[in-house]
Amino acid sequence: MSYNEEVCRLEEEIGIENRWTPACREYNDALTMISERKYRKALDHLERLYVQRMFELTKLGLGGVGAHFRHSSLYHLINHSIRL
Repeated sequence: MSYNEEVCRLEEEIGIENRWTPACREYNDALTMISERKYRKALDHLERLYVQRMFELTKLGLGGVGAHFRHSSLYHLINHSIRL
């Protein structure tokens, strides 16, 4: 059985009447949701790297180096993620 036949059988079994197209609202909502998910994952990764770096600096006894920069950077990172 080909993939297309399998998909058609599954759609029939589940009761899907219409496939989404790029013109559908649901299709565009799903694309937006996927895009936001990728952005949030990237932001989480960046925040994890930031915290890891600050921990490393603290372990080296350089915790006070650039304290203002760290504070303002973290503030902006958190503030930006909250707005989304």
